[in-house]
Amino acid sequence: MENTTGLIETMYVLDQQIALETYHRSRLQAGLEKYRIKLSAEKIFRELYKSIERHAAEGPELKVRFEIFPTPTASAMQIKVSAFSRKALKPVKLGFAGDLRVNASLADHLKTTERDVYDAALAQAKEQGMDDLVLCNEHGAVAETGIFNILWYEEAARQWFTPPLSSGCVAGVQRAYLLDSGNLQEKICYPEDLLNAKSIMVCNALRGVLNVAELQY
Repeated sequence: MENTTGLIETMYVLDQQIALETYHRSRLQAGLEKYRIKLSAEKIFRELYKSIERHAAEGPELKVRFEIFPTPTASAMQIKVSAFSRKALKPVKLGFAGDLRVNASLADHLKTTERDVYDAALAQAKEQGMDDLVLCNEHGAVAETGIFNILWYEEAARQWFTPPLSSGCVAGVQRAYLLDSGNLQEKICYPEDLLNAKSIMVCNALRGVLNVAELQY
């Protein structure tokens, strides 16, 4: 199983309810079909809620990390539930990952266990005293960070933007919600666009939307 790519969903739970559940279900179902895993998202979410119920005493906010791996005989499923609090989250400090690249031509936009480039970005960020690093693709366009989708505000357009999936980013659940809400549009982004932006935020399903306090190039 160590050499098999698996699917990941990391979820935020409030009062026993998975936030943005419809979006998680949709992305997970797409992954199950792509990797030919013979389980339905419906069955998986029933198991997730059983696990969430068993951890109810840990507080109203929970983090759920789910992994599933296709195997020759069955699909191995792992569920980890832990206490979590968004109140402790702070604005994010970002740098740029100069020597790391997301391969846009190979990206399937699913959240999987193939995370070498993302883990390397987070390790480099820690060495630099940053929280995370911005990852560009092979064409030099901004894709995402180690754990976040990127949002930036252009004052001239009076609009928030995020890189399109064609840039190589993961199809983030929080990102999808913001796009559907009409408050966000897709646009190709280069490092200078972020450096010139009036405001920058990052988002993911677990942490929600966070301000970027610092961006170092």
